[in-house]
Amino acid sequence: MSESQENKDRARDDAGPAAADDTLAGETTRIPDTQPTKEHPLLEAESTAARPADQEDAPHLHDVTLTLGSYLRGRANRIKHFSNEHRAAFVALALFAVVVIVFLALAFARASSVPSTKVISDDALERVGAPSYSSGTFGPDAILVARDVEVRSSKRTAVAITSNDAQFGASGYASANVLVTFSSDAVRAEKTATLGYAHVDGAWVAIGGETDAKVAWHATSGVDQQKVVDNLSVVLTRAESSLDSDDDSAPHEMSLASIYATSDVKIARESFDEDAQTDTLQINCVKASSYESYTCQLNVTFAFRPASGQWEIDQATVSQSAKTRTFDPLEGTWTGTFQSQETDGTKCLAARDAGLTVTIDANSVTASGAQLTGTISGLAHYHDHPSEDAQSCEGDSAFEDVLFTATLVGGYNEATGSDLAFVATLPEDVGGTVTVTLGFGSSDDPDRAVAVVQTTYPHTGSFLFIPYDETLVYTDLFVMKQAD
Repeated sequence: MSESQENKDRARDDAGPAAADDTLAGETTRIPDTQPTKEHPLLEAESTAARPADQEDAPHLHDVTLTLGSYLRGRANRIKHFSNEHRAAFVALALFAVVVIVFLALAFARASSVPSTKVISDDALERVGAPSYSSGTFGPDAILVARDVEVRSSKRTAVAITSNDAQFGASGYASANVLVTFSSDAVRAEKTATLGYAHVDGAWVAIGGETDAKVAWHATSGVDQQKVVDNLSVVLTRAESSLDSDDDSAPHEMSLASIYATSDVKIARESFDEDAQTDTLQINCVKASSYESYTCQLNVTFAFRPASGQWEIDQATVSQSAKTRTFDPLEGTWTGTFQSQETDGTKCLAARDAGLTVTIDANSVTASGAQLTGTISGLAHYHDHPSEDAQSCEGDSAFEDVLFTATLVGGYNEATGSDLAFVATLPEDVGGTVTVTLGFGSSDDPDRAVAVVQTTYPHTGSFLFIPYDETLVYTDLFVMKQAD
């Protein structure tokens, strides 16, 4: 600095504060006054609008934002400053917080963990036993096999599934509700059960057995038809109530079960409805012997019971003619071989050569009884007794294709030795009357068939030249055989 400048500074310091017209550089400049100062009029007070006090004092959003941002930056700076000054303590605190969070997460996971679905499923296949299945009277026999497992729920429990299943050293317990499906070709069983588990040495182990087991059954096919046939008497007894019967005669008539005990049975039609769990059968039964038959048609609906897993008869009806005996096996042509003759005197054996032919064209059963209709050809004896047994006599009269109607007689018939006998009286002839009795079966031989042709010959005899009326009877017995 020059000496002259130092002198100037010293002089200024001694002089005191600078005058108003001094510049910062220490120089004084005067404003030229060549132009006069121009005065402006003052504004009227009324022309100045007053500003409301609340607008002047109200905070603005911009100001609030700036203030909040400044505060947050300050806090962040303080934290940053603290972490810089106490870096080791801050890191330790952060690590401790992480450890606490991890510990709590592990504790929560451990407290809420349950066996996996695979563990439960595999265990259920081993521990849940197949339900006991009984096919009953009409159901098909079956062997159930586990097919599928559904884990419906699983949860932690405070204690073991039962008090006897508590495990030493277990860190927790759980239970699972499962649905195991068993099936065969005929039936499906859905079994629900609860299984217990214990957490031991870091793994879930099964404890106890199944509890709260319940089973629901579902049929996948119909009844066993052979069992229905084998137990036909049960079906017939149920169907008997559908028959219209006379209360007075009902106690004396044969039951359906007794009539069709040894009948031929055929399942004519089956309709299985899996959705409705029903199976409907049409069963035709024929009880036929050599000479008579019974026929009935049964319509039976079986219902499957999901609680028991068995088929039961839900409804059974039978044709109203089920107890009506028909004689269709008798229809056809029968030929007779002469066996013997009974009469009160000497015999005429002309029927031996004449033989007997019976053709049964039809049979009918009505409320009044049963009848056979057809034609018959044979020999009648319209003559007196010969002086001795003869091969033929004057007065033997052959008849051919005579129409007849034979009516069933009840009970045992002594003439034929049969419980099934039909009697027909041929149209009256000038020589007399012929009655034919057809007998089928006997206690000794159910296939035996015989015919008894009885000729009644009324005439006037004489004794010591005294006339009197008498009736001669010739009874010829034939063994009958039906033509093929």
